[in-house]
Amino acid sequence: MVETPRLMGEGSSGVAGRMKGRRIRMERTLITGGAGFLGSHLCDFFMGLGHEVICMDNLIKKENVENITHLIGHARFKFIKYDVTEYLHVDGKLDHILHFASLASPKDYLDYPIQALKVGSLGTHKVLGLAKGKRARFLLASTSMVTASKPVASALRMI
Repeated sequence: MVETPRLMGEGSSGVAGRMKGRRIRMERTLITGGAGFLGSHLCDFFMGLGHEVICMDNLIKKENVENITHLIGHARFKFIKYDVTEYLHVDGKLDHILHFASLASPKDYLDYPIQALKVGSLGTHKVLGLAKGKRARFLLASTSMVTASKPVASALRMI
């Protein structure tokens, strides 16, 4: 089996169409917070590139599941309802991990203050450990709320 890396931006028909007779190793991408607004769009993007996508989200905001319903049942998409602040294991190889698990608004921080702090610290620690163990590329995203803008500073004074 000859493994040829897929070029960024080339969908499943791009490389495969020119590589007849060769097997191409499909890249696997884990997206934490994958049911959220940004995470769900990243799931769509990486699916479009031909990746196998593992979407992990604890669905603390249950309505977020609607962002990924169109992907459920696709052969290259797997949803795992899980809290990344717990022990974290994913079977098999991972090429990329995008850590987007985070609450995104001052109201969410007020409603779920402990969970917001845990996912930003302990969750990041757990996902970094997974990336190290899998030798995967890692991307950390954060909300603008970490800058303690006026709305957040005001919200934090209320706690």
